[in-house]
Amino acid sequence: MNWLLAAAAAAVVAPAAWGQLGPQTLVREFCRLDAMGARAAVHGWPQIAPLVQWEYEPAWDRVVLITSYTVGWPVAHEENSFQMEVRYAVRGTVTADGFEESPHVEARLFRVDPTPDGNWKIAGPPPPPHIFFNDVDVVAMQQSLQRGGINFVPNSLFVWQLYRRNGWDIPFEHTLGLAKTQIFRPTDKPEPGDLVLYLDEHTPYHVGVLESADVVVSATLNGGIVRSPVDAFPGERRFLHLRPPELWPATPTPAASREEIERLLPRALATTTPTTKAGTARPTSAVRRKQPPRTQPTPKAEKRRRKL
Repeated sequence: MNWLLAAAAAAVVAPAAWGQLGPQTLVREFCRLDAMGARAAVHGWPQIAPLVQWEYEPAWDRVVLITSYTVGWPVAHEENSFQMEVRYAVRGTVTADGFEESPHVEARLFRVDPTPDGNWKIAGPPPPPHIFFNDVDVVAMQQSLQRGGINFVPNSLFVWQLYRRNGWDIPFEHTLGLAKTQIFRPTDKPEPGDLVLYLDEHTPYHVGVLESADVVVSATLNGGIVRSPVDAFPGERRFLHLRPPELWPATPTPAASREEIERLLPRALATTTPTTKAGTARPTSAVRRKQPPRTQPTPKAEKRRRKL
């Protein structure tokens, strides 16, 4: 019976202690919370934070909807680290443009590293939220990604609004598409006002605006609009410089010069979306809450109802 008692104890352990239960259990708990929508609403972050290395959760502009997932066995990786493959049965993806149905199996490797206190944490870059399809109101999710919520704005929507409010009439582009857009070009000499694109295995997952040599401003789930060091988000970084308007595919005329956008950047941040303290951002929730089962009326109650 001892193993039954141990299993029961593991089932009720506090979130902060999940790292003590081993790499595979850690990944399983992360995937469970993620699938239930914990990474799509700020109130879920306290459960996620003890499991991961990254400090800021991006304010995602896309959500992957799944029907199931499986967590593989740990495989030794480098010094004292482990890797596990998680396979998702994907139904499709929700963005500001709507729901794109694309059933397939996605395989993703999770790396788990030891911590100095003897626990484990999942290494970044973070994957986009993978939520159970049946628990999501797709229309509400799309509207949240399209317009944002209370003190919440998706990362690509934030940078687009920032540029437009400073006079640059650029078309909107999702984070995934910013690496291919003709509005910006890669640069090895970034300047204030340039985009900072963060990549996971060559795939963009987060974007912000460079405010100074080592400070990026971006939209996060758990901190709102934050100023952070450029290396606060894991993964490869790519800097994008705005092309001259005559080189854009469409040629709207900007109402401000580049010098003006650099000068107005701090003021725009103070007047468009206010900086919030960690834990105060709250996106519009599109994850359905479980409803209690509806009870059927008894024959007598149904007869009385008909008489009325």
